[in-house]
Amino acid sequence: MKLWRGIIGAALILSMTVPAWAAPGEQLTAQQRREDLDILYENLKKGHPNLFANTSEEEFLARKGKIEAGLDTTSDQEFFLDLMSLTALAGDSHTSAALGDQTRLMRAYPLSLTWREGKWYLSALLAEHRELLGREVISVAGKPVPQAAEAFGGLLSADNPVKLRRQFRQACNVADLYEYLDLVEAGEPLVLTLAEGTELSLAPVSMEELGKIEIAQLGEGLPQPATAAQDCYYCAFPLNSDTYYIQYNACAEDPELPMEQFAAQAAEEHPQLIVAPEICGRIGTRMAECAAADRLGRELASAFWEYERNIRADRPETAMDYIELASALALSAYGQELRQMGELRSREELVGELQCRILPHRNRGNLKSRRAGLAAQLHEIMEKASAPGIRSKAEKRDLANGWLELAVSFAKVPVKYEADLIKQQQKQEQMIPHHEMTMTM
Repeated sequence: MKLWRGIIGAALILSMTVPAWAAPGEQLTAQQRREDLDILYENLKKGHPNLFANTSEEEFLARKGKIEAGLDTTSDQEFFLDLMSLTALAGDSHTSAALGDQTRLMRAYPLSLTWREGKWYLSALLAEHRELLGREVISVAGKPVPQAAEAFGGLLSADNPVKLRRQFRQACNVADLYEYLDLVEAGEPLVLTLAEGTELSLAPVSMEELGKIEIAQLGEGLPQPATAAQDCYYCAFPLNSDTYYIQYNACAEDPELPMEQFAAQAAEEHPQLIVAPEICGRIGTRMAECAAADRLGRELASAFWEYERNIRADRPETAMDYIELASALALSAYGQELRQMGELRSREELVGELQCRILPHRNRGNLKSRRAGLAAQLHEIMEKASAPGIRSKAEKRDLANGWLELAVSFAKVPVKYEADLIKQQQKQEQMIPHHEMTMTM
């Protein structure tokens, strides 16, 4: 349990000039608003390559005229939402107005939603309603959640349903948005209907008050899909034999993997991405061989010792067999720690988590030179696991994550080894025609 620190996560893209706001405590005059409205509209027409592709110019002008009609009576907050609604007509994910500092003047409902496999769930809530966390939400403000999200498209510009869904998730607790869109009466609570018919009513509070309220959060306990956000600029890997997945997380270039190189890697499919599914599948199968929890540590140390011994003896195939077993043991330990925290994962889910963390640009270097680093990582997690005393929830989570990272580090070894064999084979195949041509000449 903890005090909420900024439940608003909205990060709406701003790609046009922002109107100049009045000093704190002062309202804009009608003339200032008119000037800001005109500047925004002209910048939209000037800066957008095809502003009227999704909405006609007549509709833009009609919306602009309606905003102009209320310039004398509207508040600054309502006026800014007017500007958001005008910008949203572009229907373009890269053309929208950001809330910015205006969020401090708005109100919010103390909740947060998350989307999984086509359904919406409560992920944060007032502490007094903690027992409802993780429950499926059927409707918001009397509308099925997908319809409520679609209504938010009147303010949040998007050119595809995935973008709109993500923006709705980030702004689904902003009371002023619901009221502006006539989903909720001004000052009235937001009513949510849960899957089993329970209704939850939440009153809006100021941002200052929201920062003082105790909120219960679902936390990191939910199983993560293979497509969950990775801690990287971008990545790519096969989800299965028919689907190749590319994830883009930042509008910046990874200094370790330039975009040109990444694009080529994605286009040609890096050898590591080819071998990773099979290797991770083998590791998953070997989890059935793993010892009971009380012997797992000893079995892991033994498997790693055999790996080191065979690497030194230049028996790489045997070494790879032992390091895959070590990865399976570490992955089993990760699953056991999760079960102790009440989080169940199937073997397939565990293998999926393992595979999606193996990224080629983070799996480089000579395999023999990794032994010391792997040994140190194993020693650190074993010390944590054997430490006496009762662990806190955070310590349990840290230990579980440590086992997963160890399993990933071990799995990277055979992935790199087999990918290098593919590269060598490809290189030899490329040299054969050249050799034949030389002999012919």
